[in-house]
Amino acid sequence: MGDALPDHEIIVASGTISELEKLKGSKKKNSKDAAVALQLMQGKKISVVSSKGHVDDWIVRFAEESKDTKVCTNDTELRHRLRPKGIIALTLGKNRNLR
Repeated sequence: MGDALPDHEIIVASGTISELEKLKGSKKKNSKDAAVALQLMQGKKISVVSSKGHVDDWIVRFAEESKDTKVCTNDTELRHRLRPKGIIALTLGKNRNLR
């Protein structure tokens, strides 16, 4: 993941980590996706930033306040919230490539 964005600092909200951990341990269909996301973060240069409240709201606020922030998410609803604000949302494809 860090190799795909060599000139960028990668930041993950603490709430995102919590959501992924909960999903990973669940029987929901996207539990495997959550496990893969957590695995992809291991050993990468990633800063975990403390987030409060609903994590999607926090991400939108953080991206609005930070210059040139790009958000990597497969959450369709979050992408739809970011797009009108001019915030670029990257997604992780099936073959683990960012698009």
